[in-house]
Amino acid sequence: MNETITLGLDDIFLFDCRKGLNCFNRCCRDINLFLTPYDIMRLKNHLGFSSRKFLDTYTTTIYMEEVGHPLVVIKMTGDEKRCPFSSPDGCRVYPDRPWSCRIFPLEPSADKDIDGKQANPMYSVVKRPFCLGFNEKNSFLEKGDTGGFSGENNLLTIRAWRERQGTAVYEDMNDLWSQVTLSERFPAGGLDKTGIQMFFLASYSLDEFAQLVCRQGFLDTYNLKGEEIRTALQDELSLFKFACKWLRVALLGEEIPLISV
Repeated sequence: MNETITLGLDDIFLFDCRKGLNCFNRCCRDINLFLTPYDIMRLKNHLGFSSRKFLDTYTTTIYMEEVGHPLVVIKMTGDEKRCPFSSPDGCRVYPDRPWSCRIFPLEPSADKDIDGKQANPMYSVVKRPFCLGFNEKNSFLEKGDTGGFSGENNLLTIRAWRERQGTAVYEDMNDLWSQVTLSERFPAGGLDKTGIQMFFLASYSLDEFAQLVCRQGFLDTYNLKGEEIRTALQDELSLFKFACKWLRVALLGEEIPLISV
């Protein structure tokens, strides 16, 4: 049975994952590994693929009525249903691994103040029975890096773990996307066929979305100029930010500027 504890950013915990543990790569098989738009951006660039090639090769798309929009999931492979990027030596795309792999063994925990506002970030630490990492001294100590550790106990803070795993940019991009998916304006009954197509393109297939925004009909519909669109197309992060705004306008009916002045 899983054991779960909830901790704040400056609370401490003991954990490490490394080759040599009997459980190494166990967390990489027979799981539902959902990908965020930013996950897909990083992974397809790591592999040198277009968005569509990456999606067709490595993922499947599902639609859950309770969610109301398409979700992209990594296709597990073989009899053991392993992640296609898992190898005996570890993750083959480790520098650009998905957010859920990066944050493991933490899970964000929604924590609200009495008035309903967001309190300080809290995280659940889920101790799965198969995982031996909770018995390990963190390997960062062996490299002479003691930042974020507490005294003689060699315990790592949640804050230090997140910093070392590089979660900040992932969470910033996820927050932008959640302004669409968690909006009060999001259709209660889920998206219709047209909405699903719009959502999928702007969320998961930025290459194709970029082609869409360059069309004259798109510019005319949203009263945009070519030079304004070129600003949105200057890099993928800018394009993704534009895509999230476009979904809020075109899908949710918000009245916000598509291009920041």
